[in-house]
Amino acid sequence: MPTFAEAYRKAEQGKEIGPGDAAALLKTTDPDEVSRLFDLADAIRAEINGNEATYVINRNMNFTNICVGSCQFCGFSRKAGQEEAYFVTDEEIEQKVIEALEYGATEVCIQGGLHPFVTYEYYLNLLRRVKRIAPDIHIHAYSCEEINYMAELSGKPIADIVSDLREAGLGSTPGTAAEILVERVRKIICADKLTTERWVEIMKEIHKQGGPATATIMFGHVEEPEEIGGHLEIIRSIQKETGGFTEFVPLPFIPYDNVLGRRFQISRMIPNEEVFKVYAVSRIYFRETILNIQSSWPKIGLEAAGEALRLGCNDVGGTLMEEKISNMSGSEWGDRASVDELREIIIKNGRTPVERTTLYEKRYSAESAGAPVSSN
Repeated sequence: MPTFAEAYRKAEQGKEIGPGDAAALLKTTDPDEVSRLFDLADAIRAEINGNEATYVINRNMNFTNICVGSCQFCGFSRKAGQEEAYFVTDEEIEQKVIEALEYGATEVCIQGGLHPFVTYEYYLNLLRRVKRIAPDIHIHAYSCEEINYMAELSGKPIADIVSDLREAGLGSTPGTAAEILVERVRKIICADKLTTERWVEIMKEIHKQGGPATATIMFGHVEEPEEIGGHLEIIRSIQKETGGFTEFVPLPFIPYDNVLGRRFQISRMIPNEEVFKVYAVSRIYFRETILNIQSSWPKIGLEAAGEALRLGCNDVGGTLMEEKISNMSGSEWGDRASVDELREIIIKNGRTPVERTTLYEKRYSAESAGAPVSSN
């Protein structure tokens, strides 16, 4: 295992670091070393992203929390008939899309539980319904786990499913369901979820067919620093092969209302400094391979998400308008942020706010050169 000094020197020289180096950087508790780590990540961010920090006007739609899965970390899912179980009607979906358009959203994000009674056609029709109401809106939908479930429902190969989804209106895919791509950890936190190998297979097929995707990691539970490094390496190796990831989003585990938190007696989230170290190491690890690192305000709050812009992150995510998954696990940060709030935390941390699309196209006003499009 390299030392912090050895890993840092390699990164400072612009060399590609590996999983062991990432672990060494993550393990440091020395304040001077942590400060140097954050400064290096910020310098790389400045070189890649300049002084701009981005946000997207979007709407989440978690269409059901009824799920056949039993992920230990999930406080969102319910069984059919259980208290708080829900399934959004077609009319409610349409209303949510209309509200998104009225708010100025350029994206809707659709994810839900693995409902025992839905059909493969339901997933396709949901995309078509959104597109009928909002032909120009970008649909960011269906994790690899949901696509794997569609394969079980339909008996179709993954390649055909991805093709069907894209034809129905799918624009890009969330990187969720990755959690940590290490089987030791997955057997503890999500034993019946798709394997690392299957996640990689599905994600590569999405990229092969021209579908962009985000990449994520969920950390701060039972993983070791070396396993975070291993996860980063898998994501980077996919990106080198396909170029299909638009961003990387580290997601700290919320332990309050789920089995995993109770089972391992995790009484609080990991400290923000530990979260920030994962942000910084991610920026250093990916460099120009994945250009955008997003801080997650639903997990850590707007203030901390803004602070992260000074240690490697260049994006603060979206307005969301609805966010049930984090909130049902006990997040204290709410389910929506206004454009003004996102711009304010960006400016407060010394960056220039710029609205973007899902695919990181920047939305500037045609009337005033360099000024972002204004939205409310």
